Amino acid sequence: SFKLTPAKYILKTRLEKSLDFLAESRLAISEIAEKCGYSSVYHFSKIFKEKVGYNPAEYRKIYRNFYF
Repeated sequence: SFKLTPAKYILKTRLEKSLDFLAESRLAISEIAEKCGYSSVYHFSKIFKEKVGYNPAEYRKIYRNFYF
């Protein structure tokens, strides 16, 4: 049986992809939002912070400081 609704699956997939882009690329956050299917960088940032606990720029900075 499936535990995620289609909407939650899409959200999870988009967030996982955005985490990879933030960690592994130098793309602008607006480009990452677009590549992950968000209609606006504002909406992306809001959802990201809600789910991850940091905004995308903070996450990128923390990740880079920890791993590099």
